[in-house]
Amino acid sequence: MDLLSLSNPETPFGVPEILDRIIDLLRHSKDDLLAVALIDAIAELAQLSRSPTCTILRPTYQSVTILALAGDSDATPLAPPSDNLFSFIQKIVVTHSIAVNLDSKVLEDASVSFPWSIIASWTTLTDLCLSGALPSIATLADGLVELPELESIEVDVDYLDVSIPTSGGRISSRLRSLSLGPRGYGLLSWLAGLETQHMYIQTLSLKIDRDQLLPLQVFSGYHGGNVEYFTATLYANRASDLAPCLRALTEVYEFEFYLKYATSSRGYSTCIRSLASSITSACAQTLTFYTPPLPEGELEASQLNLLAKNALNIPDDEEEPCSISVYGYSGAPPPGLKIRNDHRLAAGLENILPSGTRQSIANPLRADHCGAAAP
Repeated sequence: MDLLSLSNPETPFGVPEILDRIIDLLRHSKDDLLAVALIDAIAELAQLSRSPTCTILRPTYQSVTILALAGDSDATPLAPPSDNLFSFIQKIVVTHSIAVNLDSKVLEDASVSFPWSIIASWTTLTDLCLSGALPSIATLADGLVELPELESIEVDVDYLDVSIPTSGGRISSRLRSLSLGPRGYGLLSWLAGLETQHMYIQTLSLKIDRDQLLPLQVFSGYHGGNVEYFTATLYANRASDLAPCLRALTEVYEFEFYLKYATSSRGYSTCIRSLASSITSACAQTLTFYTPPLPEGELEASQLNLLAKNALNIPDDEEEPCSISVYGYSGAPPPGLKIRNDHRLAAGLENILPSGTRQSIANPLRADHCGAAAP
């Protein structure tokens, strides 16, 4: 007896009245009742498979990069078997890493039409990288609280709606790396409102240009004690704006600053003095500055090093004093440079080395924008 037809998606499987009637008719036959129970389970599976959140029959990928390239669609890293990219995204499952770069003007309306909510359904994601534009801060916040395995977030976005969501939630307890900028600092205003015990970010990395840093100051005031490593790349002298934030980072072990803008030697000395004097973390073990090539080379770097040392206000630990370094690169690292953490230092060198020397740095994970090569 053919009770179900799984080939017809419109068939109303599992109608309770029909099943109740069948069970009543077969109540004297144990074998027949077991068969009906199996059919009922199959019917429920069929219903589940048609749900938009079902992952049973969807293609699964460990890592996906979505990159919108102006005038060169053939170069896209992901070439889905569909004319509609966004429709394809809704039909797949990503288990570990997703990078979405919608900076290209080819998709200038993509921030509205992109299926952002589908990312929240990929609950095993560990790495999230977004670049371009988002409909709102809430779009990102609502997704983040649904990703319990998230370890790394990289965001460089504009928000079409900059209002701060009032919804709370809990960020992933596994989160260890947050990278922001030069755009997207509004996210920090929402993160500032989350409970402190659920907010531990081991590494906070910032790219700072002209965006308002007040959200960073608010975030640091609430969660500054939950950051251990702090890295800032400055595309303009924002030392005075960054100073209040640094004072709130009371548990940081390593500070790194990349001064990626052109100015006079006096300009660098003013910035370095201001940043060093704003550090209050008694845990600080290393303070490192990287500048573009300095006119007087190592001599000038030594002078800036001394200036930073004199400006630092933290208590001097005789057993483990804070190590201060200033490097002005002219195309190659100085001799004897101790590499404490290869991939983080490589990312820093790539920020300031001339383009001809970048290719010698093995750092495949780093990109200024998600999925895009460094300029």
